[in-house]
Amino acid sequence: MFSTWAEVPPELRGGRWPLRPEMFPFQGSNPLDPADADLCQLRRSARFYPHRCNTGGFFVALFQKTAEPGAAEEIPRPLLPPSAKLKVCKALTPGPLARLRHERVQPGDASWAEIVEFFGLEPSWAAEKIQEGLMFWRFEKDELVSVSVVSRGVAQIYDAVPTDRKPLPWVKLGTALFEQLPKDFVMVAPSRWRVAQEGASMIAPVLGKRRLLVPRRALLQILRSESYQAALEACPGLGLEPLTKAGAVHEQGSLAGCIICGGVLVGAELRGGAVCWASGALTPHQLRVLIGSEEAAWMAALLEEEEEAADVSSAI
Repeated sequence: MFSTWAEVPPELRGGRWPLRPEMFPFQGSNPLDPADADLCQLRRSARFYPHRCNTGGFFVALFQKTAEPGAAEEIPRPLLPPSAKLKVCKALTPGPLARLRHERVQPGDASWAEIVEFFGLEPSWAAEKIQEGLMFWRFEKDELVSVSVVSRGVAQIYDAVPTDRKPLPWVKLGTALFEQLPKDFVMVAPSRWRVAQEGASMIAPVLGKRRLLVPRRALLQILRSESYQAALEACPGLGLEPLTKAGAVHEQGSLAGCIICGGVLVGAELRGGAVCWASGALTPHQLRVLIGSEEAAWMAALLEEEEEAADVSSAI
């Protein structure tokens, strides 16, 4: 944590996601007044511009527990007559939070075993996260929709018991790593799980299967298409051999009937060795990228910039 711009080391002032002077309050020509106690608290804050970080707007707060809370005060509630209770129950309808719940992933969960096998998760990484209790299922209306990973600190907060003994309603818990394919995505596949775009860069290093590195131009071609998809035969150099069925025979170069359909992580290497990752899916005839329009536009702009820089380097 840095309180002022002067404390930021040079290596964090550049690169793809640099820290910037405007993230810190009252810098430069508008210094902080030490006599103003309220304003001095701003040195504990930071400003994040969505258009600078390719994110939505958000707030971050860090709290430190300094004392144990006192005993919860018991407040008597007036009793309602039975007729009034019935009216209240009919008026109450469960909100969105009532339809959400999270549960820790257990080693014997069938869905987790399916994910580990299909995507070839590194065994030691998967076992460590499960043992530390950092993996959580997310259910919506009792339907399993995703699995996420949390930090150790968040896991401790999840285990903490509120003073009022009421369960804490989690709107979002951690970073989603895998989620179910869209229901309207019709496809026969060994698994309906796919990599969540939110956690693509985090999970990529520990995937042993279903990871596809493609040429920048091929990914750019897909991102420029109307539905972010392309026919497999129209994208040479995809390197699909690891994603085909064992012993499958390619007839006249066709991949029909040979592809193992399902979720796949698609990546294109950038200058400097970094990789731009996108969640996707393989069908018998197409490769489709499953990301939103804003993220697709940002990724296409990044790849175009990389291609232009590569062309300039080649011309020199």
